[in-house]
Amino acid sequence: MSILEFFVTIVILFILKFYYDYFIRSTPYPGPLPLPIIGNLHQYYYHSNDFLSWLHQLSSKYGDVFELYFGSCRYLMISDPRIVEKVMSPVKDSNYFVRVTAKDGLEELKKGNNGLLFNMDLNSWSYIRKFFKVIMTPNNLKLEILNNVFQDLERYWNCLIEKHGQFLIDEQEKSVEIDFVPWSRKFFAETMMLLTASKKLDLLSNHYNRIIKNFNNNHDSNEEFLDRIILASDCNITWTRNYACDLVKENRKIIESIDDKEELTIDILNMLLTANTSKDITRGISNDNNTPMTDEEIADNVVEILSEGIDSPANTLSFIVYYVGNNLDVEKLIIDEIERVFGHGSDFNITYEDLSKLEYIEAVIKEGNLLRKPITATISRFSEKSDQIDEYKIPSSTQLAINVMGLHMNPNYWENPKEFNPSRFLADNNKPEINKNAFMYFGGGLRMCPGKHLAMTQLKMLITLLYSKYKLQVITKEPSLQNNINTQCKELKIRINCRK
Repeated sequence: MSILEFFVTIVILFILKFYYDYFIRSTPYPGPLPLPIIGNLHQYYYHSNDFLSWLHQLSSKYGDVFELYFGSCRYLMISDPRIVEKVMSPVKDSNYFVRVTAKDGLEELKKGNNGLLFNMDLNSWSYIRKFFKVIMTPNNLKLEILNNVFQDLERYWNCLIEKHGQFLIDEQEKSVEIDFVPWSRKFFAETMMLLTASKKLDLLSNHYNRIIKNFNNNHDSNEEFLDRIILASDCNITWTRNYACDLVKENRKIIESIDDKEELTIDILNMLLTANTSKDITRGISNDNNTPMTDEEIADNVVEILSEGIDSPANTLSFIVYYVGNNLDVEKLIIDEIERVFGHGSDFNITYEDLSKLEYIEAVIKEGNLLRKPITATISRFSEKSDQIDEYKIPSSTQLAINVMGLHMNPNYWENPKEFNPSRFLADNNKPEINKNAFMYFGGGLRMCPGKHLAMTQLKMLITLLYSKYKLQVITKEPSLQNNINTQCKELKIRINCRK
């Protein structure tokens, strides 16, 4: 037998073994036929890497529960609220606490026991979760930081309107065309870095200067930070982690040089650095061993805070501006609510009590998340033991993925799900109650996003300020999208002018 014949024989035997195991697998579910080694990935590429479109087609064909193979790993894709309720259980001894099993990449980055996203150690995760529940409370979220960054944005936009604005037909005020997306990302990056490390990046001023002076595309170090942090879940994770490590070391030196903890700036990074030390400014948060976090643990938490706190709310806001701009009745209701809470005019102070009254704006934010899930297309969980949920059998050691858009776009749970209708989220005794397990805008269960309060505060405040001070006319017919593992708004052209 020649080497070629031997090789062909091995390949044939491998394929036969693969499909033998596939057809006799325990608890089979419907789904597309996988190929050896690559699974169903070839179909993903066939859909031009549009993950959401692919999942929508598969849901329509195979129903609320089907299986996919990513390489050799089998996933159960779920968009049945009955299963979601059990999988997203808030109890600590849940069978589905783990997101994903340890992979080589996670082990290399030591993510299996650090941070919140992929932490598989319940004790470590619980301590960090408790920590974030405290630092994300209103007492530790400074509205003046959000207001100050918006004032910077307002100054640059007003300068653009004054210097480069034009009088269009039938308009009494100058207006200027901008791409809203980079402004949104830079606003949230600036805000999150100030909240995290009290560090000003000057991203808004750099972007303004690039526009008016027609700068080239050479980025400074802060621009590089923003570009890479947005892609932190991708190939830039190592760079981002190194950036966070340097930031931790820099701040630790500052803390060591200060004798009185009362002189320390209250921000997220300093809280992480001083927890369970003599300079603790966290008001007594402690873990079981009362030991401080290592620099590595702190850096991992900082990466998660920045990566999740920038791109997701920036995308959400961009989609909201797009939908509101194409639904002028919604815009009028937003402005009516702003005037009802704050009065007429654009100069007012915003308090947490004021934000709690913005019920319609909160409904707009939820509706934007319903139609365009900007965080992730799926939410992963791992079944440690076998389980039975109604008629569905879940084998042990099975990777599950909640198909978020399969839930959000399902007409069984939502009336006209593709229609932008924020009123569906307003309290009304005449409307059927929303199935909470069919809406995953901040995840759910025990591992619900700890930054939910921060994100809602930022979005409600920014929407209030934007629509009280500016008229936003959407020019883009359809926003430029990137639909891979999440939905990203890449470009959104709008025309802005000051509201009088």
